[in-house]
Amino acid sequence: GDYLIATTTEQSGFCFSLWKLTKYVMVIYLEPLSLLLLCGVTWLISISLIWSESICFLGLIKDPAPILSIPALIISFPHTNYVVQAIAFVTLGYMATCAYSALWQLRLFDYYRLVPHHQTDSNSLLFSSAYSCRLITPLAYNFLSLINHEDSVFFKVIGPMNVVSLVGTTFSKLFPLLVLLFAFLTVFDLYARIKDLLRIKQFHYDEAQDLEQINIGKQLASSERCRDSINEYMTNDGLSKDNLVDQYNAL
Repeated sequence: GDYLIATTTEQSGFCFSLWKLTKYVMVIYLEPLSLLLLCGVTWLISISLIWSESICFLGLIKDPAPILSIPALIISFPHTNYVVQAIAFVTLGYMATCAYSALWQLRLFDYYRLVPHHQTDSNSLLFSSAYSCRLITPLAYNFLSLINHEDSVFFKVIGPMNVVSLVGTTFSKLFPLLVLLFAFLTVFDLYARIKDLLRIKQFHYDEAQDLEQINIGKQLASSERCRDSINEYMTNDGLSKDNLVDQYNAL
């Protein structure tokens, strides 16, 4: 019986140490590399989409417009259907992620807003759902325009957009140029400067509140370190939790 308990304790201690080593490697090495790789991929996709959006006006100058859109050039290469679907899925998925993440962060007079941890009220959920559904069609229209597939079934179902001459032809080609303005404002962080000029303070904390939050964070971190140390000590020595309650309360 004692041999079985010792063997089980040794195995559990080895598994715990292996889990800590794996977690250490993932957090210290794999996670930064993964985030760096993801950052590079999203940066390339963003550059390609900004370039593709900025040349939509060429359709007003020359018909048919030259194929200079990067997604259109990639899809025009001879690929299998699976590769084309994968490229379209990544591109459209990235566009949808950027659009919906910005939409879901909107707050209209602090009444319509999405709150985490299932705290969103029903009115805000219905409002966000309605606008999310309305965004699907123009997002798909814009994506198909980028890849020069305006003869697809989607356009046949939607119908021609040139019923209203200004909105259907000129506006739909010139409006994507605004992405250059928003990209310029984001890269040089001009939003904060504009808010400072207008004296709009979105976030404001005083020094006392900062120190209080720091102290609370230090206490939480210290508590978690003590909890991890106690769990490791219990696992390695085969002790029960009841034997260490007093020690933990003392810490």
